[in-house]
Formats: sequence, structure tokens, C-alpha cells
Amino acid sequence: AAALIVIEIALACAIICNAIYLIDRRIAHMSRPSGTIETELLRIQMPSIDESADVDRKAGIQRDLAALRALPGVRHVAAVTQIPYGNSSSTSGVRLNPDQRNNTMLASPYLGTEDLLDTFGLQLVAGRRFNPDEFVDMGALSREGGGIGVPAAIINRAMAERLFPGEDAVGKQFYSWGDAPIRVVGVVETLALPNDSSGNVDATMLFPIRDDSNGINYVIRTDPAQRRQVLDAAVATLKQIDPNRVAVNADLMTDLREAYYREDRAMAMLLVVVCIALLVVTALGIVGLASFWVQQRNKQIG
Repeated sequence: AAALIVIEIALACAIICNAIYLIDRRIAHMSRPSGTIETELLRIQMPSIDESADVDRKAGIQRDLAALRALPGVRHVAAVTQIPYGNSSSTSGVRLNPDQRNNTMLASPYLGTEDLLDTFGLQLVAGRRFNPDEFVDMGALSREGGGIGVPAAIINRAMAERLFPGEDAVGKQFYSWGDAPIRVVGVVETLALPNDSSGNVDATMLFPIRDDSNGINYVIRTDPAQRRQVLDAAVATLKQIDPNRVAVNADLMTDLREAYYREDRAMAMLLVVVCIALLVVTALGIVGLASFWVQQRNKQIG
């Protein structure tokens, strides 16, 4: 009986130690910062314009942004291709030399309009913001023979340290889209990937490119107490502009984070329950064996 209790305690300790390690990993994963002001942000994803001409979609996005910017309580608004916790991510290969055959690393590009930095609340740790003349339209960038490359980039610190270890990344160049060099003009402390599907990729970069594709995200920054009201007003405003459009997604950023980490949270809670159950079973075993020994020795003890 004593040997069985020893084995039970050893097994419980082994399982609990492993469970605590897994819980710690889950908590660390859920605690990662996105780099954005999540408590002030909301997202609306809605098809833009039905017309097929690029110029019409571009004009429609600018019209939507102007209407959203005029709403009471809106501080900043921007259109961006992807957002943290958005579960939709794209990655691009990054090279240090134009003739390099293999990528130095992979990074996830954010394409956004002029007010994206202020809308996300990103903090520069080096360099500068994008200049107004550095913003280009995706149509002009991708047009064959246009001769326009990505004029500048702001990267996160993880990408800067991997590309240029021990050096100041501002002013350096890298290659990603095409053969034209992309110059780093700024570095932000943190900007998370939209999701974790890219493996060990933790590098992100912002390009001053106004994308006019359908399903682009409108991100609005407002007072935390007004987010729900602003979200309802923003959806109603976009519907008023074009009644045929339907919002694909309309969420608070905090709700997106909550949903994104739901499985991690459930796994951590399940492991906590397992640990508690093991402790209870082990304690009952010790108490039961001690009681049995006492009952066997009642006469001797007396």
C-alpha cells in the first residue's frame, strides 16, 4: 500500500509539472501584445464597390473613409488589408540582395492608408513616419511596366533585428516585391501577425500602399466607452452609402482577441481542472491509507 501511494504521488507530480508547463506556454501565448491600442479599436469588413474598374473601387474606399471620419467620436480611421487576430494572413519573402536565390526570411505585409499608424496607435522607436508623397495606389504599383516600386517601409523590431543584427535598420534596404529596393524609414516596437499559421514568422512590415481590393478592413479608433455605439453608427453609415452591401465582419478588437484565443483559454482551463483532480485524488489516497493504518493499530495505540 505504501509503494502504491508513492507511485501515485510520483505520477501525479509528473503530470502536474507537465500540465503547469503547458499552462504557462498557453498563458504566454495569450499574453503576447499586438502593438495596437486594442481597447480603442473596432473593425468593419465590407465589400467596397460593385463596379469592376479600379478607379471606382478606389474612389469608393475614399468615400467610405470620409463618411466614417465624420462620425461623432471617431478619432482616426484607416483602410488596411489585414489586422491582428484577423485569421487571414499573407507573407512575402524578404531578401537582402536582388540576386539572392533564397529568402533571408518571411514577413507579413500590412498595406494601409495614410492614417494607419495613428489608427493602430503604433509607436515608432526609430526613424520617421511615411511622407504623404510616399503613398501609392496598388493599381499603379502592380501595373505592368509602371516602373513603380514600394517607396518605403516601416518594420517591427523583430524584423529589424533579424535582417540587420546589431545595426540601425533605418536607411537600410531590402528586397521583397520585385527587383526594386525597399528602404526602411521607421521601426515600430511591436506589430503582431494576423495569425499564427505562418509558423515561426514574427516579422511584419507596413507598406504605404492604398489597396482597393474588395473585402478590405476599415479600422476605427474611438473612445473605449463609445466603441459599441460607434460600431453601430459606422455600419449604418456604410449601409446608407450603398444599401446593397452587407458587412462581412463588424467587431471590436477586444472581441477579436477573445475569440482568437478561445481554444488556448479552454485548453488552459482543462489542464487546471486536471491538476486539481489529480491533487484531490492523491490527497484522498494519502488520507485513506493513513486512516487504514490507524484503524489497524487502534489496540496497539490504545
